[in-house]
Amino acid sequence: MSLDARLTQVAEATPQDEQTSTDAPKVYTVSQILQDLSFGLDRLSIRKKYGWTVAEAKLVFGHPKLKSVRVKRSKIVKIQLVDDTTTQTELDQDNTKMGYESSYNDNQTEIQD
Repeated sequence: MSLDARLTQVAEATPQDEQTSTDAPKVYTVSQILQDLSFGLDRLSIRKKYGWTVAEAKLVFGHPKLKSVRVKRSKIVKIQLVDDTTTQTELDQDNTKMGYESSYNDNQTEIQD
């Protein structure tokens, strides 16, 4: 029993073959990333947006102008707080302490005269 092995010739890859138009590096700008951060995208969202690997994102955010920049998130307030614990007598007492009631009474006497 003998095994017959045949080797087929494989064409060697040349440097020209390795770099095709699809393998060309994509170009991103620092201002583009800063704009994404200012719109509220965090680093993970930016990484997913551009399809970067973790290593690529680490390289990008290691840039000196991007290193210390954080996400700018606007605070959205979805509640309104109304103080319903005060009564009319408390408001009257507060006005008296501030001197509003005395001026109010003076005006009333002038109107009646």
